[in-house]
Amino acid sequence: MNTTPPPSPDQHEERLAGAFRSSMFWNIANMGVSQVVTTAVFIYLTYKLDAAVFGIFALGVVIIDYFYFQARSASIDAVLQRRQFDDEALDSVFWSSSFVIIIVVIFCFFSGSALAASTDEPTLKYVLPALGLTLLPVPFSLSPNAVLMRDHDFKGVALRSIVAALAGCTAAIITVLSAFPEWALVAQRSVNAITSTVFLMLRARWWPGLKLSKSYAKGYLLDTGRIFAAQGIANSYMRILDVIVGIAVGAAAVGYMRIAARFVDAIYGAFAAPIGTLWVVLLSEGTQTKEQLSKMYLRLTQMSSLICLPVFTGIALTSADLVEFALDDDYAQVSPILLVLGIAGLFAPIVYFRNAALTAIKRLNLLLIYSIFDLFVVAGSALAIMYFSANVSLIVCSLIVANAVRIVQTTPVLLKEMSTKLSSLISCMLPAYIAAAIMGVVVFVLSPYLSDLPAGIRLMIKGVIGAATYFGYLLVLHKDWSKTAISMLWKRKTPAPAE
Repeated sequence: MNTTPPPSPDQHEERLAGAFRSSMFWNIANMGVSQVVTTAVFIYLTYKLDAAVFGIFALGVVIIDYFYFQARSASIDAVLQRRQFDDEALDSVFWSSSFVIIIVVIFCFFSGSALAASTDEPTLKYVLPALGLTLLPVPFSLSPNAVLMRDHDFKGVALRSIVAALAGCTAAIITVLSAFPEWALVAQRSVNAITSTVFLMLRARWWPGLKLSKSYAKGYLLDTGRIFAAQGIANSYMRILDVIVGIAVGAAAVGYMRIAARFVDAIYGAFAAPIGTLWVVLLSEGTQTKEQLSKMYLRLTQMSSLICLPVFTGIALTSADLVEFALDDDYAQVSPILLVLGIAGLFAPIVYFRNAALTAIKRLNLLLIYSIFDLFVVAGSALAIMYFSANVSLIVCSLIVANAVRIVQTTPVLLKEMSTKLSSLISCMLPAYIAAAIMGVVVFVLSPYLSDLPAGIRLMIKGVIGAATYFGYLLVLHKDWSKTAISMLWKRKTPAPAE
């Protein structure tokens, strides 16, 4: 009987580093093109469209995004965890998911009027059904996307995003310059979805066949449903705030929130998402020892701290400069919301990966319980704040409350599951948090001396000084910590043996 020995600790470390490097490299390339282009087009649209248009779109996608993002992600996770990639299994994924999506699209067609009436926004009667149609390409994309993730083809995933973003942005610009500018965001979503799906199918060389396994389809839908229920609820806190603010304050206020969130989402997508993806991709293989699990947990947490903390600190410190530089004067109210979202992002290394981690270790029931509790915390905090003030930025502070609760709630579970000591977890994050704090103090003290400069110059100076302070501190006072982080980002060439 032939058996394949498990990878050694050094091999596992190099494999983790290799996957991380590939994921980060292609995600940064994706950010350099798709994120920059979509953000630039988004800023351009803010000059062409009223904030209410963004608010109406945000309200319209409250339902759609659950399936376009959460259900899609849950489906791919379910396929990866089942580890079955034959034609019958992949075809079963397509046909069973198509059945579900068609039901959702029909529901969107009949629920548009009700949502329009509840929010006093008549346009939603037409926007929601149109957005529902953008879900139709999703079943075609699930199987090929799972295949690419199985093969660690982060290049293919990044190229998919780049091509789809360019196509979607082109559609948005054409539409906003047409006689129907208010449909620009819907056009962008539609073209993006279609282009993304076509690219995935071509990249994976897969197209749906006629095979169907009822047993696989049943198991797949059950697994997807459990992951979707847990992750969908876990990721719905921003949608809850959209609805609460939309009903209490109006669509324009929701528009300000979504514009601020767009900047932050770009950061999460560029720097945090590739790390979150590795949780599910690597842990679904189930080959790690306890020691390797702990090392992976610490390495991924260390890298998320190194990368995310300076960015979110910078967002919080320069929110006013960024809004003044990038947006029209009518959007000045975005600045305090962006400040709050930047502060909430400082919790990312500890709480952002909770959903992916609990999904990867198949603790879905626990994730579901935690997620429901999160919703009560966010909704309760938001409603309590609204009782005293209708200030949108204060209402968004409910996210900070929820993140603080998540730390106490989730950290002990992950430490136990990953066989990791609390002291080890703190040690892998502490240098980055100290560096971010010093960076924050330096930039904050410097800010008054730059107030007379143009916003773009202020941003550049603060960015350069902040980065120099952050990385300078780490390289000088935490050499070993920095060396470990650098080894995850750059592969050293092994010298050839002497003859």
